[in-house]
Amino acid sequence: MGKRRGVHQGFYTITSPTSYLTGAVRGGFPPIGQHIRGEMGGYWYPPVKILKGFECSAGSAKVEEGALQGFRYGYTWVTHLFTLAGLTVKRHVSLKGNTLEVHYTSSDYRYPLTVRLYTSRVPSWNTDLKFELTLRSQGDTVHLNWRAGTMNITAHTHPLKGKLVSIGRGQLVYTGIGGVHIELEVSQPPPRVRRLEDEYSTCTSHPRIYGEVYSRAMRNLSSLARADTLGEYFSAGHPEFPWLFGVDTCYVVEQTRFTGFSRLRRAALTSLLSNRDPRIGLIPHEVTHGGGVYNPGDLEETPFFVKLYLECAFDSGSLQLLEKAYKTCSTLLGFLERYDADGDLVAEGPGIVEREARERGAKIDVACYTALAYGAMAKAAKLLGDPECERWEKAWRTVTREINTGYWSAKTHTYRQLKLGGEYIDTGDWTYIIPFATGIAPPERGRDLSRLAKEPYSGRYGLYLNKNTETPKPSKGGSEPLSMPIGTGLLASSLFKYGYTDDGWRTVDKLISIYGTSGPGYLAEVAPNLGCHTQAWSYSAYASSLIEAALKPSYDGFTNTLIIDPPSEVKVNLWFRGLTFGNNHLDFNLDRTRCLIKVNAGRIKLRKSGGEECFELSEYGILELPIL
Repeated sequence: MGKRRGVHQGFYTITSPTSYLTGAVRGGFPPIGQHIRGEMGGYWYPPVKILKGFECSAGSAKVEEGALQGFRYGYTWVTHLFTLAGLTVKRHVSLKGNTLEVHYTSSDYRYPLTVRLYTSRVPSWNTDLKFELTLRSQGDTVHLNWRAGTMNITAHTHPLKGKLVSIGRGQLVYTGIGGVHIELEVSQPPPRVRRLEDEYSTCTSHPRIYGEVYSRAMRNLSSLARADTLGEYFSAGHPEFPWLFGVDTCYVVEQTRFTGFSRLRRAALTSLLSNRDPRIGLIPHEVTHGGGVYNPGDLEETPFFVKLYLECAFDSGSLQLLEKAYKTCSTLLGFLERYDADGDLVAEGPGIVEREARERGAKIDVACYTALAYGAMAKAAKLLGDPECERWEKAWRTVTREINTGYWSAKTHTYRQLKLGGEYIDTGDWTYIIPFATGIAPPERGRDLSRLAKEPYSGRYGLYLNKNTETPKPSKGGSEPLSMPIGTGLLASSLFKYGYTDDGWRTVDKLISIYGTSGPGYLAEVAPNLGCHTQAWSYSAYASSLIEAALKPSYDGFTNTLIIDPPSEVKVNLWFRGLTFGNNHLDFNLDRTRCLIKVNAGRIKLRKSGGEECFELSEYGILELPIL
């Protein structure tokens, strides 16, 4: 666990596998937060915020208003050092599982300190729960109980040093001579499903930071895997998104296809399928705690899911599984067709597009995922001998043609995001990258792709959430434009995919610059200082960009053949351990002269893109391919 010195931004987050504390570097817990506006600061045990924050007084002086002399933090702890007139107070806060420890120590062991914990009952964003909080003291121990419907969260807090003075009016007050040390332990009935273990790959690299971020991203994704009454799934992030969020789960499943998480990826798709609103039939956009379907489906999730569900069946190499998935996906596309008002094979309604007419018209993300769904259905029908193959193939060609003609602007050489009343509109949204990320854009447009890595589309922190034609200057009261790390990761992957390696690495470096700005080891959803602290799709997009840079892999489960295309000129050395292809686990070591492949489990055929020679490797087999 690394220690971080200095300050990148104005706040931090420390985490355990179950709880999170967000505060300002200056020492307080300010009203920060994009989605739970003004409520992100404090101590969270999702789905409820346990504490608004805490503070200390030394006599009549407030410690956190003193001069900040030191600040250090790691993944599970943070330390502040404050100086007052003739006095230094150290504040050390740590998380150990479900336990929060708050420890104040005075440089004068005779000096009295008073510590206040401020209780909260704020629920996570968009949850339908309304918590009631009761407190009961028993000696120096205070028992707290948050209750909403059938959900019951309890905690107890007691001083390890100092004593309890009072409770009430939203405060727990403790005093001590020379120091106060308080422990707060939260508990909740265990979920029905407990095991969330799964295998995932790790990466080392030169420069070292690429491997560090990759490996930390995989660990963070593992920590965002949830098991509860909703099933097993990847939550979008914390503290704001601790439940099932359809599009985020879809992105994780897609972007981690070659990183591992084989069991969790399948389980996540099953959870999405089982939590549909039966009246709507679409893959849900958002399902909150207790199974409440807050949003029964934006329109990108359903075709995205179809592509992913069939892809898992293709990777399995099982006709039985493919037939089952094909029938399920046919039903889902039937529900989606109800939203196609103008008959162009693309549903109209909400997608990922952030701005103009989000609830109306056809979106480019929906169009791209619908094309992929039709293409996957055509492939499945062909393997199964279903005569519907021709219909699906025609639909794939029709939608793909429209994306590359109607949505494409010959004037600006970018894709527009919205089709409204037959007119294609540029909303300035980051989703113009999706035709490249999905491979729908033709190869010759790659020369226009690298423009998206520059102003006005991208800046210091990567691809903008919305295009900025004029960059606000901090010196003039403005702020740095917002970046979108998933878009930056998808842009990097696309640049590698379309052969723009140097631009790809420069874009990866922008993601690296975000690493740790709002918390140790985090790639924030929106950088540098807004949005979720951890975001599942940003982690997965970074991991997939490195794999695309190194291997450009494609896998066919029915022939058990892996095709790779390592770059002819390697800019960095990358060593992946435990990449998953079907039932095969392989290591790849890529340097300036060779690509070394080792099979740890399984038996696989391997071919280099463009080459006719096919190698068959069994367990413990090693193959060395020269880099030309």
